[in-house]
Amino acid sequence: MTESVHIDGVLQGGVGGTTFPESTPTVITSSGGAITIDPANGSIQSWTMTETTTVTVSGFTSGDFGEVTVLLFDSDLYTTTFPANFWIGADPDLSSGEGLIEVISTVGATSGKGAHIDLT
Repeated sequence: MTESVHIDGVLQGGVGGTTFPESTPTVITSSGGAITIDPANGSIQSWTMTETTTVTVSGFTSGDFGEVTVLLFDSDLYTTTFPANFWIGADPDLSSGEGLIEVISTVGATSGKGAHIDLT
């Protein structure tokens, strides 16, 4: 099995010799210290932090399973506040500056839960 990910604005991947088409992430930005992670912005989103930010998660359909992958950059420069009980398990340490956040909506939920993978 082979996989590849390029975090230079373009993602590419392949599994078992099958190549998936490129997917360019939707760039999301905070405004006034707030940002919303919403599946309407695409299944892959890229966020370079530019300020201390409060994150909200919305737009998932109740009763359906949905997933958004957020590529997070410069998280070591600013403080980020996520919704209460957002993370699956303990709150992650985002001080490394780069990471990957999977926002997963569980069946029956509209706000989602998050799991963090550190890319450093």
